[in-house]
Amino acid sequence: MYPTKEKILKRLPPIKRYALKFIKSWEGNWKLSKNSEMKKFESLQYMLKNLGNIYDKPVRVKYIRENSSAYYNTGNRTIYLNKPLSIISALHEFAHHIFGNSELQACRWSISIFSKAFPKAYDKLQWKGHMLIKRKRL
Repeated sequence: MYPTKEKILKRLPPIKRYALKFIKSWEGNWKLSKNSEMKKFESLQYMLKNLGNIYDKPVRVKYIRENSSAYYNTGNRTIYLNKPLSIISALHEFAHHIFGNSELQACRWSISIFSKAFPKAYDKLQWKGHMLIKRKRL
């Protein structure tokens, strides 16, 4: 069962200072990749592998475009991303890599780091259940 927005926001966890610093510096890499699906994947893969090093928990990252959702496989310590490629989804699956199966912990950590690293982008999102999505334009 997925946690509610209220449960997620009730207690956002602290983020390692160096992880936050890295994500903020990585943003330029992401912006340069916007026009190519493969470059977007490579950018997210670079981010996740570096976070794996920061948290002393290396991770593999693969892209299966047709998957219905992104997921983390604990057996082979691999994050599987899908289309559309998403920073928040990638961070959420990384949170499963470092914290385990708890959806609440994965939601809290990924929302916490995203909102601190990208406050302007975070403000443009809206809640849909336990997820953040782009606001629909009027």
